Amino acid sequence: MNVSKKRMMTKASVFAFAALAMAEANVADTWGMGGNLSTKGEALLNESCAKCHAIGAEGSSKISTVKPFRDVIALLPADDLGNAFIAAMSKKHTQFAFEPMDGKAIGDYLEKLKLHIDSSKQ
Repeated sequence: MNVSKKRMMTKASVFAFAALAMAEANVADTWGMGGNLSTKGEALLNESCAKCHAIGAEGSSKISTVKPFRDVIALLPADDLGNAFIAAMSKKHTQFAFEPMDGKAIGDYLEKLKLHIDSSKQ
């Protein structure tokens, strides 16, 4: 391979690396400004709740006596799922405190989970 081709490949590699780094920075910036609420809500639940509860559409809770979230949300009013969940959870689990925007993110995730569960039943 001649020197010119090596330089071109090196420049292309550097450009690709820089583009990837910028993309990751943009994702981080978007997350910091709210990002995808559903994704953020799922991350919050993974961090705080998945130690005991199954938080997805399938699978068992890690503790057999603990309800999976798909069963919990079936008991909550669908029109304000996030706030209803936070209110119910704060009575049962006082050690957890979420910011108002966290409640919105969790609600968005739970609404998408409920929609997914409801559509898979049909």
